[in-house]
Amino acid sequence: MLKEHFAWVLAVAVFVFVSATFSEAQTVWNSASDGTWSNAPMWSAGVPDQNAVFLTNTVGSYTVTVDTEPAAPFGNLAVVNAAGNTTRLNVDAAGFASTNGVLSFGKGAEVVVNSGGVMGYVGRTPATAPFVEVKNGGVWRVDGGTVDFSNLRRNTPTSGTSYIYIGNGSTGRMEVASGEIVFSGIAEDETNNTAIIRVGNSTGSHGELVMSGGKLTIYNQSPAWNQEGLNIGTGGTGARGAVSLSGDALLLVSNMLNVANTTLGTGTVDVAGSATLSMPRGNRFYVATSASALGVVTVRENGFLDLGGG
Repeated sequence: MLKEHFAWVLAVAVFVFVSATFSEAQTVWNSASDGTWSNAPMWSAGVPDQNAVFLTNTVGSYTVTVDTEPAAPFGNLAVVNAAGNTTRLNVDAAGFASTNGVLSFGKGAEVVVNSGGVMGYVGRTPATAPFVEVKNGGVWRVDGGTVDFSNLRRNTPTSGTSYIYIGNGSTGRMEVASGEIVFSGIAEDETNNTAIIRVGNSTGSHGELVMSGGKLTIYNQSPAWNQEGLNIGTGGTGARGAVSLSGDALLLVSNMLNVANTTLGTGTVDVAGSATLSMPRGNRFYVATSASALGVVTVRENGFLDLGGG
């Protein structure tokens, strides 16, 4: 469990399926059979070692399990399958990390960080936004594990932002049942220290963040009022995003939280059960700030919305 400290940073492992050819060497899962990440014969070029990784076989449904700590980080990661099939990636061990890569979960993808699993990120996030993307019906789940995307460094020391898009121009879903996620930029030794999650980004998007437990921290070192933390329904006409918290879920957001800030955009937040949405250092909480946008924030049952930070 990560320490209870807001100055922490989370470096999210990010998945993006791109059609462009990656510059680094490529490693492809060879079949539609289940197997473990460390099983070299299952890969086209042995166990991934700073290579671009493709779990893209579409012959059938299969599961790949990270059951021992990988010897080296990988580069880009694409997880996708054909309609009707699923590719599931189970992260059951620590040390599963991308370096300077793009992470994409697409159609038929299920990426699950289970108890004992730790997903991380090292190096700099690419110049292209986002560096993590869940789209075309892909699902990213945290079921008792840890996503440690702390001290993210974007592109250069002086420019850029590290973005996670849940539903980018399509549908995408992130589910948190238990465990911990930390997502943050590098501390102030660099001016580039911004980390942002967008739920429902761009025209045609429908993104969902569903927490039935666990803890998600989005933290930026800078106190700047206009530095986003969480944006729900943004980036293009009609974008839709939804965040729902239940059980004992805890969502901590520094800086700005924006619900529906694009023309005809829709953003909803639902805080129920004994869940808490807190902005312990928040400067702005905006709802429906653009033309014909619809923003709805509901707090019910024993849910708690804490805006005491700013």
